[in-house]
This record gives sequence, C-alpha cells and structure tokens, in this order.
Amino acid sequence: TALHLALDAFGIGKGDEVIVPSLTFCATIQAITMLHATPVFCEISPTTLNVDVEDVQKRITDKTKAVVPVHYCGNSCDMDALLDIGEKNKVLIVEDAAHAFGSKYKGRKIGSFGDVTCFSFDPIKNITCGEGGAIVLDDHHVAEEMRRKRILGIDKDTWHRYRDERSWFYEVTTQGYR
Repeated sequence: TALHLALDAFGIGKGDEVIVPSLTFCATIQAITMLHATPVFCEISPTTLNVDVEDVQKRITDKTKAVVPVHYCGNSCDMDALLDIGEKNKVLIVEDAAHAFGSKYKGRKIGSFGDVTCFSFDPIKNITCGEGGAIVLDDHHVAEEMRRKRILGIDKDTWHRYRDERSWFYEVTTQGYR
C-alpha cells in the first residue's frame, strides 16, 4: 500500500513505465498495475540480488517515470548510481525498503536517499505492527497529498476522531434495541 500511495501521489498512471527488478515480491508489481502503469523488469546483480544499475539505464525510455529499486535482504542498492540515473533522466527513485529497515548505504540510513522510500511492517519484517508501513520523503506538498489519500480520502485526523475533537461526530446509540 505504501508503494501504491507513493507512486499515486507523484502522479504515476496510465501510459507511464516504472522500472523494477526482476526479483521482487508481487506487491511491488501490484502497486504499479493498480495505477494502470506498466512495470518494466530489469536484471539483478547475481551477487547482491539488487537491481543491475547498468540494465536500469538501458531500459529507460521517454515513458519511464520512476525506478523502484528493492533493497533486498537488507542489502542496499547502489544509491549513488541510481540517484544519478534519476537526476540525469528526470525519473523518480521510489525505494522499496521493505527488507531494509535499519540498513545503511555508505554510512547513511536507507530512507534518506531517493525521492521517496517505502517501508513495510508486515508480520515477517524486522519491525512489525501486524500490518502497515511507512513512507519517508522530503516533499511537504506530496506528503500532504499522501495524508489526504491514506484513508480513502478522509482528511480528518484519526486521533481527533477517537477523542471526539473534530467538526462532526456520529453518536451511535442502542436505545430501544435489545
């Protein structure tokens, strides 16, 4: 869901191509196809199982809008090369860090590099809350767009809903019912 929300908030849609590694979980691809964009598979490095940066560059076309590197098994992708590709080709770098919570690249934490980084809190991840995820980015306008879209467009703060501190409130009663 984090990947879907991130790609959507950056305007990825029909006719756009998104480069992804050939080795990834189906959710990475589902996030792209749910937006009617086209996943374009790139090769992976046999030693790291991460994207082969040279192959990423070869697959970029005028329809490419994003690259989704997957930091596999806690191993970080070559972020210097990927950020260079993103800047040179004007494509987003949307990091799938589902396997990389706490990982570093050249001493910096994953989540501090690309245009946006998506983490997963699925039950099999290092940090879990049963389900869910987190999105990290440094673009306040896109972050606000994500906040509006995160709960099916409901833009009221969840905590205020439960404390009855909002502009409206449903009062449900069982009076008259047994």
